[in-house]
Amino acid sequence: MPASTNRLRFLLEKFHAGTITREETGELKNALDDPSMEQDLRSEIESIPPTAHFFDEEKSEQMLAKILAQPQDEKFPARHNRRWMALAATLIIGFTGFWFYNNSKQPVIKDNPGTSAVATTVISPGAEKAILVLEDGSRIDLDKAGNGQLAIQGETAVTKDAGQLTYTGDKSATAQTFNTLITPRGGQYQLTLADGTKVWMNAGSSLRYPTAFTTANRIVELMGEAYFEVAKNPSRPFLVKVHDMEVKVLGTHFNVMAYSNEKNIRTTLLEGSVDVSKAGTATRLKPGQQAQMAAGKGVQVVNNVDLDEVVAWKNGYFQFNRAGLDVIMRQVERWYDVDITYEGRVPQREFGGKIARTSQIDDMLKILEASNVKFRIEGRKIIVKNIP
Repeated sequence: MPASTNRLRFLLEKFHAGTITREETGELKNALDDPSMEQDLRSEIESIPPTAHFFDEEKSEQMLAKILAQPQDEKFPARHNRRWMALAATLIIGFTGFWFYNNSKQPVIKDNPGTSAVATTVISPGAEKAILVLEDGSRIDLDKAGNGQLAIQGETAVTKDAGQLTYTGDKSATAQTFNTLITPRGGQYQLTLADGTKVWMNAGSSLRYPTAFTTANRIVELMGEAYFEVAKNPSRPFLVKVHDMEVKVLGTHFNVMAYSNEKNIRTTLLEGSVDVSKAGTATRLKPGQQAQMAAGKGVQVVNNVDLDEVVAWKNGYFQFNRAGLDVIMRQVERWYDVDITYEGRVPQREFGGKIARTSQIDDMLKILEASNVKFRIEGRKIIVKNIP
């Protein structure tokens, strides 16, 4: 990467991290005002994987405006070529998209990072895959089953159509049977329950639910991660049971992440309200809040959560905001159906950015390797190398 482009990336990352000095801000503004850098920047953007989508245009323009609003150092008088500045705003979309910080919050930049991790075994990104377990224990492999009616459960018909499962029947049904939908690693699936509630299930998850809701409460049991859009029914609350925690709603949109290898269970509210209960104590969430519960501890509420990051998986992306490498690799493990191991300690890295979940594993690792993290692939195992 040319030195001028390298320096601009460094300055942009310092600005994003909030560690940039006044003199460096002047240098950054001067660089963004210099049309002679256009070709270098275009070459850099072309190297970004086509499935990597970072900031949208509005955010890039906001970032550019924020940079220009900073006090100008006298060493770097402003020129402001508006044609070039408009192009610079567009280039910032990709150029600042995937951030890496080390423990001192100083950006780490590598020239020509390349990648040593090339998969010889075909490792495809996840797809619509799931196993449906019926009341009698029989199993249906949904990615192999054709569209149409798959089964009758009690008084409810189970239908598959284009990667979605739908339960329909008489809403006054009295017979209650249970099904379980399992998404393996490398799988995801959509489900519409008998009451009209929509569920999106992430990889490595399972949901047990009645084929018709016949009791005072609509109760489902979750392991893994799912996003819910609950059909409103004030007379019949909807309950999601996760280990020893319970989420109670009447009609709302929320995400529950409860993987066994994550440090806590996280319930995030996007719309409406929910009560998160543990050991008889309920905590009510407002939109934008997240309830976190670690093993052996109570519920803690986090405000102003990045909702786009929480539901990025549902919308087809990996998205991170200062996430540790171990957090990212657990998502990689579940989505690409691989095993992750480490040579020595887990590298202390933090990342932020967004890349499509349709990306090939080589593209995903290439972005991470730009921060001096190295990988080796052996079959379906990805080894994170020990970097001195």
